[in-house]
Amino acid sequence: MIAVTEIDDDLLPDSLKPIADLIGLPATISLVESYGGVRIYIPRSPGEDHPLVQRIGLEAAESLARIYDGEPVELPMASAALRDARDRELLRRADEGCSINALAQEFGLSRRQVFRILSRLRRLNPGDARHPD
Repeated sequence: MIAVTEIDDDLLPDSLKPIADLIGLPATISLVESYGGVRIYIPRSPGEDHPLVQRIGLEAAESLARIYDGEPVELPMASAALRDARDRELLRRADEGCSINALAQEFGLSRRQVFRILSRLRRLNPGDARHPD
């Protein structure tokens, strides 16, 4: 799971921003991680055993229910925001000394992908002289 503090909300799709404003960024990211790219139905009165409540909590689910009232909601994938957050977390972990192999396993990437991501990010931020192992 990606640290929500790493999410650049400017990269969120416009259709997701009102949801983030309503229920907060952490709950919104949980929604996207679980249901991004599909249509979900927001129950009129979500019970504590509803999957939506299990994922984002009762308060957030009730907030969505007040607005969407049983209507379907198309949740975008938010790929750009999630990828950006993943890449920044990967760089942070690499800078802390985490090995390329460990990063590849943790993030579900190949070593080559990790090298490419770190190389791209370090070109964008040349003040960081550290290099991947």
